[in-house]
Amino acid sequence: MHCGLDFGTSNSALGVVTRDGGVRLLPMEGSSAILPSAIFYDSLGQPRAVGRAAIASYMDEEPGRFMRSMKSVLGTGLMGEQTGIGAQRVSYDTVLEHFIVEIKRRAETALGRSLDAVVCGRPVYFNDDDPTLDERAEQMLRSVLHDAGFERVVFQLEPIAAARHFETAATQETLALIADIGGGTSDFTLVRIRGRGGAEPSELLASHGVHIGGTDFDQRLSLHSVMPLLGKDAALPGRGLPAPIWIYLDLASPSRIAWLNSRENLTHIRTLTSAARSDARFVRLAEVMRRRLGHHIAHDVERAKIALSELPATTLELDYVESGLALAIQRADLAGAIEGELERLRETVRECLRRASTPPGAVGLTVLTGGSTEMPLVRAAITSVLPHARLESCDRFGAVAAGLALQAGEAFADSG
Repeated sequence: MHCGLDFGTSNSALGVVTRDGGVRLLPMEGSSAILPSAIFYDSLGQPRAVGRAAIASYMDEEPGRFMRSMKSVLGTGLMGEQTGIGAQRVSYDTVLEHFIVEIKRRAETALGRSLDAVVCGRPVYFNDDDPTLDERAEQMLRSVLHDAGFERVVFQLEPIAAARHFETAATQETLALIADIGGGTSDFTLVRIRGRGGAEPSELLASHGVHIGGTDFDQRLSLHSVMPLLGKDAALPGRGLPAPIWIYLDLASPSRIAWLNSRENLTHIRTLTSAARSDARFVRLAEVMRRRLGHHIAHDVERAKIALSELPATTLELDYVESGLALAIQRADLAGAIEGELERLRETVRECLRRASTPPGAVGLTVLTGGSTEMPLVRAAITSVLPHARLESCDRFGAVAAGLALQAGEAFADSG
């Protein structure tokens, strides 16, 4: 049987086409079809939990290794690297395989049938600047999917899959920009949607993307507001120089925290902070590294970002780092922290329109999908480029998986 798989940076989902031609997203965790892209290994190095259960194991400080946003490794130099899990070294592609095997197993349990063919989503670019790394990323993911048990693998751009899902409900012809802004990438497709019953199929005009998503917004907010509490930009006592910036860049990046927690890095940071015990900021950094609290901080920064989508201010409680430690964050702090990323989003939309030789005023509809489109700052950035287009949301967590399932039904129509 065939399926569509949206393996996302923050969340994943898998869908199949039903007998009546509709789409069913299969339950991944209880009744939820959306599975956080996270995995927890026990102290022996065995995969123990995925999704919310993995997050809970980590937050409860159970012994083991927690990894999140694993997809972010694709398209980077970490693709060929290994990480320490238990007493062994494990390659990142093996980590991806462990996660996808579990998604496939849960889907097959829900279906009562085996899955052997998949249309898997991919961003427009795994790497914005290096076509070789982009190609290697797709090859690595293809190999992972084969090793996970899928005999036939086809890839489709995630924004095109979202457009495929949206057009099933469209009632009239319109020129639309599909904006898929998730945890790791922002992808855009300009499509002329014919609507149901149209004499011609919808026409794809252009696609473009950039490697920016929710985890990048989290990182920027963390670097701006949280990492200074751990010594970022502060001079190390007796040295007159700040602590290496790579420590804070990695500590603020969910996909890099596992690498930062390597034995070599922990030893290096312990040496730095041991000579800075007179500064509370470096004492906190030492505590964060000793107890491996990086993912805990990242989790709370993400929650603060989400809160700021509805509130003008929020408080980040960090008493698990130091008793009584808390940080007030304003929406203006978030806006300032991510302005560079927002401008890159705006320019990516402009470039997508240029590739289709289409002026902004010709676009009648902007369709938003992906969790990060819930952020008012992100919506405002897109609207500033397309001020006359009507905004419409489209199943922000399930649209891509649903579109991929529909395309799997077409790609593997001969196999049932």
